[in-house]
Amino acid sequence: SVGAGIGDLRDGLSGGFGAEVKQSISGEGDSLHELLRDLRANGAGSVINDLLSIIPTIVAEVVRLIGVDISEGRLHGTFTMSTGIGMSGALALGWTDTEGYNTVGAGGEIASGFSMGLSVFAGIHESQRSVKVLVKATNFGFGIYYARPDGGVIHVREGSV
Repeated sequence: SVGAGIGDLRDGLSGGFGAEVKQSISGEGDSLHELLRDLRANGAGSVINDLLSIIPTIVAEVVRLIGVDISEGRLHGTFTMSTGIGMSGALALGWTDTEGYNTVGAGGEIASGFSMGLSVFAGIHESQRSVKVLVKATNFGFGIYYARPDGGVIHVREGSV
């Protein structure tokens, strides 16, 4: 696909331009590790191996952003691999997005080739029963939806989103 534009402001401040080819794969698991292994088994390939090694980093960033540990729980997500050229940037300031999540985070990239610089965005749903996490790198991204194993309310750290 080829495109340029500005994203929906409810989803944060974002913009970019570029050309890319994408493939998306879905998976689920009872932990972040299981979710990533399921995505790999469903066709996401060896890039998942690198992500498996940085699970603690992803979990720590989500805890820093919103105060929720997503390492265990009901998780489902979609992994998208892309190749192309372009540039983008995004900033989520905590207001309610189009899915009802109060998301925070920042990221940007200038893409041409393959690299592993990660941007992490995280938000808790207005119902306080699920968390959305977006992990983005130059040539891939994945969205994760997390809920407590018992389906209960998720408590966020004081002062978070």
